[in-house]
Amino acid sequence: KNEEYRRQGEERRAKNERHRNNFILKVKANPEEIRNPLGVDAGEISNGQCYLYQELNKGNTNYLAKGLDWRELTNTFGTDVAVAFRDAVMAFWRTYKPAFFSEDENSNSIPLKLIFGLLGLETESKERADFPYYFSETDVDRALLYANREINGFPDWIEKMYFAFPEKVIEVLWKNVEYEFKKQGQGQHVNQIFHDIVYRAPWSHSGLTERVYQWLKANEPHREKD
Repeated sequence: KNEEYRRQGEERRAKNERHRNNFILKVKANPEEIRNPLGVDAGEISNGQCYLYQELNKGNTNYLAKGLDWRELTNTFGTDVAVAFRDAVMAFWRTYKPAFFSEDENSNSIPLKLIFGLLGLETESKERADFPYYFSETDVDRALLYANREINGFPDWIEKMYFAFPEKVIEVLWKNVEYEFKKQGQGQHVNQIFHDIVYRAPWSHSGLTERVYQWLKANEPHREKD
């Protein structure tokens, strides 16, 4: 019986290796299928793009969109395919609109589309020295929806967003803080937004302090004097 299991395991590995080799040959022959896959609607991810993301994320112990470098695909798939993947993720985040954290009933889930979009923003923030000063208003609003959904602390590019669009960023952070205050008042679990703001976003303190003070002043129960 053990011999049968071993044989079946070897057959599966051989089959997977054949599929992998066929995929490598296919995308090398047509990198454009990664950049602009045919028959895939805007805001959707192709099987080829998904496969390359999984390849890139192998062995990654960080959050699923952090610390990934598209160049690591070059050795296996070649420069043309790696560049096509880079272009694909950078284009994707503008086509998919994630829900605002407080509006998503299943906000603990991590859709692949969200991860792909976060990866696209992180990639673009590193590839362009002028990030994000060229953003349209739509780009700014969309990017901040992604920043709001990063689970493992704020994304690295949020500080750049703040210096380019301070009022917009503070407004989104305050919307998070206010939502968490209300949850806490209802006895619900509070996420790590407060920790992240205090320890990871010192640049936001001046813009949030007065809002926090006014909210607490208006909503904290008054204690009766003895």
